[in-house]
Amino acid sequence: MSQALMPVNQGRKALVAAASMDGLAGAAIWAAVAGPLDLMLFTTEGLTGRIFQTPSLMTAPQISELYCYAMPLIKSDLDFIQPVAQQTGLIRMIWLDHHHMHVESESRLRSWGVQVINDPSYDSSCSLLMNYQPPADAWARELCQALQIGPGLAGEPWRSWLLVFLAVQSDLFGIRTALQPLIEGRFQSFDSGLRQAGLALWNDLCAKAEGPLHEFQVGARRVMILGVSAADRINYRLLVDRVMNQRNIDLGLLFFDDLERFVCYSNPVGPQAVDLWSFGDQLAQAGHKVYYYDRRTIYLEPTPGNKLAALERTIEAISGLLS
Repeated sequence: MSQALMPVNQGRKALVAAASMDGLAGAAIWAAVAGPLDLMLFTTEGLTGRIFQTPSLMTAPQISELYCYAMPLIKSDLDFIQPVAQQTGLIRMIWLDHHHMHVESESRLRSWGVQVINDPSYDSSCSLLMNYQPPADAWARELCQALQIGPGLAGEPWRSWLLVFLAVQSDLFGIRTALQPLIEGRFQSFDSGLRQAGLALWNDLCAKAEGPLHEFQVGARRVMILGVSAADRINYRLLVDRVMNQRNIDLGLLFFDDLERFVCYSNPVGPQAVDLWSFGDQLAQAGHKVYYYDRRTIYLEPTPGNKLAALERTIEAISGLLS
């Protein structure tokens, strides 16, 4: 495996990552491998462009290496990324991510000299990072494996760290402090208060996973329809994973109470796994507006008009395509 991500100079180094559990785990691993980072910034997932408007990136010509990690990218983000990528003094910029990236977006990044490492066949950016920068210490791989199976099955101390990630991911300015013991290899020195807060969030999530939902069979596949409140402070991906694994669900449709968007998830494990991107192509051909997120997730935008009817049509389309 390649050591492709090792620093190439002794200048100032910065990392920008999504404030997701994947983003936090990978940021800690990258910081431990690349050596001390002079700047670490985190952004809410889906707001990639906004972080590149911060003064610490826009007016920091002293940064010579910039690592961008686990941030989903849409075309409109590129106008904010370009001035940073073309700064005088920036010798190297790496963009590593497992989310779907449009070919035009990748082409523009490369035209600015950005080293793009994008492979949507991975379930997480952390597992992709392991392929390009295998660390000398086993802890990073153990943490990445714990991330894949989640807090319910992970062993210690990684379960505690996942709970810390869950608690701190909404505090963009507190993340680096929370991660510092992990970066320094002090694996038992997690913040106990954050761990307790994360445990409370996890227990609440598990309780919601036991709640009512609509399940039905389409051929050999199990499908679920799950409604949630857009106001809830909850990790929806963890919630869906919990429900799907506990109830042997192959495909799930998540909708929010405002009916502004629907999210379709697939369970990649098992003989009835759905090729979600091919499935998304079929939905698009049927007239649905589809946004590809990662290999397990697509977003569906309801057609204008009666949103409840749009939800019913989406469920009908899913049933028909799986038949």
